[in-house]
Amino acid sequence: MKIAMAFAAISTCLISGCATINTRTSADISKTQYYDTDGKSKIISFNKYVPANGKELRENDIAGYFQDMTTGDEITIFKYSDEKTFSLINLDTVQPIKIINKETFHTLGNTKSFKFYEFGKGIIEPAIFQSQNSICKDFNNAQGIKVNFATNYYPNIIKTPNEFFTTYATAKLGEKGENKLLSTNFTVTSNDPKVREQMNTMWKKDKDQLLQTDVSKLRSFIKYLCSK
Repeated sequence: MKIAMAFAAISTCLISGCATINTRTSADISKTQYYDTDGKSKIISFNKYVPANGKELRENDIAGYFQDMTTGDEITIFKYSDEKTFSLINLDTVQPIKIINKETFHTLGNTKSFKFYEFGKGIIEPAIFQSQNSICKDFNNAQGIKVNFATNYYPNIIKTPNEFFTTYATAKLGEKGENKLLSTNFTVTSNDPKVREQMNTMWKKDKDQLLQTDVSKLRSFIKYLCSK
């Protein structure tokens, strides 16, 4: 896949066919490097489950889990849509979320901070939402909330998992105001000078669209959470 195409469509799904069944083998575990919101390199290990016969996952069902190879923590993964999954950590209590229901969203909406991971088509995106009072209260008022995020894009995570680019940003979000980017940055991870040059060229061309899409997506998740 050409690097230019990666900005238009990241076509490789990081987690596919996951389901809640406990049988797995060491061959099912894939390790991937990514950058977190603080700019530190980390390794994440996905566990792929064998699908249960005839079972179809619904929105917010458990789809598996990942392991943070730095800390050893195991974090539950939930279905977001047919092409995306997500994980959550309550940063007020420093506890990963293990089940999604109305009470879960209510609790997170009343926290001052939580971490959100999205896994999608060639994307690993950690984001930290922060508020002065509580997430939903501040989001629905004029002061809004802040989100700090790092989006790791993999043009071909199967063939070249060590070649990716990362966008970093801090933004202000609010139900009653426009999304506002407060800071942005960009890095390329590749040992190939030509790949680094291509990615840097495309970043300069498409960075505004990429960042606005990411911010809008994160804002949509907060609206989704606060509506539950």
